[in-house]
Amino acid sequence: MNRNYSFSGYKNNHPSSHCTITELRIIHEPDEIDEAINEIYKRCKHYPVVGMDCEWIPTTKKNQQPDVSLLQIATVDGFCVLIRTCYMTELPPSLLDFLSDRKIIKVGVGIFNDGKVLHHKFQNCQVVGRLDIRYLSRSCNVFSRSESLKELTKSLLHFELDKDNVLFYKWNSRELDEDTARYAALDALAGVKIFEKLLPLYHEQMSDDPLLPSKKLIERYFINPGSSCARIFDRKFK
Repeated sequence: MNRNYSFSGYKNNHPSSHCTITELRIIHEPDEIDEAINEIYKRCKHYPVVGMDCEWIPTTKKNQQPDVSLLQIATVDGFCVLIRTCYMTELPPSLLDFLSDRKIIKVGVGIFNDGKVLHHKFQNCQVVGRLDIRYLSRSCNVFSRSESLKELTKSLLHFELDKDNVLFYKWNSRELDEDTARYAALDALAGVKIFEKLLPLYHEQMSDDPLLPSKKLIERYFINPGSSCARIFDRKFK
């Protein structure tokens, strides 16, 4: 059963925010994923970067790896997909191929651990091309109070993610209510929008060349062999 919500021009609570959900899809069944992945690839043609995040219910046992409840993926133009992994025992090839595609950069805060949690539940799932945006913010000399997603969003996108009222038990509920779905989508979307904000700043740090189109910058610094950011991919942030 596909839950497809569309928020036309939906914005968060700050009028100057550019973090806009243009379409939000909630997916419960593996056989519904192919269409969403095709749409993501289409939107990544000119900007091959997505925000990615995972949610899970915290465990009470020490050293116990949690089971991932939700996978969130967002493109830079605000297309957001929430995949309810709590109802799945396997992931379709289209999603596995997407997650292992090095030419699509997956960005977020703590994204290295998100990949580990996904792999724990789905042993054949390998997330490749993960970039913790805190490495990029440091390179650009952009510092927030705690380097959390909330603080980076406040500093760079000028709005606050509301993380104080999140009820973790809701991740496995039968249906996600609208507010919970928006929260989850914004977590992924904020990551790629922060990347978008930092990309020209990083170029200024690295080169005196005029600013190039975004795709050219992404290829130069993040995708091409020997790119300057190759060493920080798929690494835990320290």
